[in-house]
Amino acid sequence: MTRFQNPPEGTSQDALAGLVAEAVRQALMQHGVLMEAEALICATAMAGGVAAALPFLPQAQRLAITSFKGSWTGLASEFFRAMAEKIARAEPRDAGSRDENPKIGAGKPIARPFAELVSELQSMLIEDWAARPVHRRQAGPRHKRGVGGHHQSEIGLVLARSSLPRTGWPRPHRNAARELGTLKTYTETRFNFGDKNLVTSNGEVDTNPAANKAPDLHFAWIQLGGLRVGKDETPYDQFIGYAGNVIQDTIIPYGVKDTNVVSYYFDVDGGFSGVISLEEGSGVTGTIDSYVPHVVGGLKYKGDWGAITGVVAHDSNYEEVAGKVRLDVNVSKELSLFVMAGYGTDDNLSDDAGNVIDAHGRGFYKPWGGNWAVWGGGTYKFNDKTAFNLQASADDDKNYALAANVAYTIVPGYTITTEVDWNHFGHFDDGTPFGNWTKADKKDSVGGIARFQRNF
Repeated sequence: MTRFQNPPEGTSQDALAGLVAEAVRQALMQHGVLMEAEALICATAMAGGVAAALPFLPQAQRLAITSFKGSWTGLASEFFRAMAEKIARAEPRDAGSRDENPKIGAGKPIARPFAELVSELQSMLIEDWAARPVHRRQAGPRHKRGVGGHHQSEIGLVLARSSLPRTGWPRPHRNAARELGTLKTYTETRFNFGDKNLVTSNGEVDTNPAANKAPDLHFAWIQLGGLRVGKDETPYDQFIGYAGNVIQDTIIPYGVKDTNVVSYYFDVDGGFSGVISLEEGSGVTGTIDSYVPHVVGGLKYKGDWGAITGVVAHDSNYEEVAGKVRLDVNVSKELSLFVMAGYGTDDNLSDDAGNVIDAHGRGFYKPWGGNWAVWGGGTYKFNDKTAFNLQASADDDKNYALAANVAYTIVPGYTITTEVDWNHFGHFDDGTPFGNWTKADKKDSVGGIARFQRNF
């Protein structure tokens, strides 16, 4: 396979498969391997398909597959050996019968004409044999509320059965997985070391020592088709999108995120997609206090110009409703802009005297101060390596914030981001029932972050 391991420029997968098949046919004839014409055609076509699959796979999948067999030569040999054993098991042969058919593999005779077994061979797919779980590293969703010195790594994806390319073999009697959709699994655990603000009983910052923080199981879900079950970020935040490409995008918070979910995602013709989700919530005020889950729904329309998205959520603990709408616009290849607005009811959230657990006006789906909040900003790409990101935000409780950064990718997979943040705490002097979200110790605060991030 040495001269076929990289596809020649302008050569299609089918053409490469034909070249390999012809090379295999000539090699078999040269070494005196006698096979009937139909068997020879089938064997060479399969060999061509196996060899041609390699160069057209993404690099990550090639490394994943070869990691457990060592080489594609061994993979192909093991595959054909397994096919021969399958055929031998399918039709046992009497010891005294006369063998008039050619032998394949480890000297195993074929009792029936080769043509009658073609469909059986074709139904034995490469991914049915080769798609054993293999671990690889993959960069996942970005860290949202990190501090300087962030290092990110995720492990846990397996080679999907549907990820290997098709090379034209008929595939009768497909299993139920094809009808139900693709099976996906994703897990991510985060480990952070950094400063941690310790506050007094009245909410003021006391000290902020550096220490290891508790491990964070951020994602751990299984999805079959559109149905996702497990630990995830609520679609109330994930489906509509984060508030810009800045590190501190929650100075004015737009969502709490962490929850167990039973979510269903669906696509509709014409660029529409949607989601409906039943959720447990998290935290003291966010976790459901009965068998009634929180409910989230979302709808999106996406085109080449951008997207319009809306989400709505019902908080089953406090019987409140909140929603957000968002507009994304691709102004040019370099410039993209967004604006997002949120509104939520808060009568029960603010009724501390009548609540078993006081929420102080902030709920799981309405974490901002007051009834409304707005976020806006965008990204400008100077070139393939450098981007400028900006976000501005405000809420009904007279809090305002700005965040801006420059992200520079030194080499693929290694990015340095420097960011400056400004926070205005509107009720620093007179207090507010919505509390001090950022733990600010002055009316106007300025901070900075430098992040060195390696994705692999």
